[in-house]
Amino acid sequence: MAKAGIVGAEGTGIIDATDRETTARDKGCGQVTRQRRVTDKRGHVHEIEVTVYGWKPIVLLDAASKIPLAVKVVPIHENEVLSRRAVVT
Repeated sequence: MAKAGIVGAEGTGIIDATDRETTARDKGCGQVTRQRRVTDKRGHVHEIEVTVYGWKPIVLLDAASKIPLAVKVVPIHENEVLSRRAVVT
């Protein structure tokens, strides 16, 4: 991409790791328990624990053009800090 002139030879990257929720039927996805706030019919707010299944795509974007340069997909329960080096290199 640098040779084609789309991005510079050196640049600034942005890493984004956003959870993508799926169902438990997807093979290989991770699961994590999270706190959710629920409002009942009377307007009272309650916190409940829910189990969320899914993936976490970790994307390296070029800061200037917002073009994705690299992606690594990990289970939702994995910490993205451990996968950042793999995406950057």
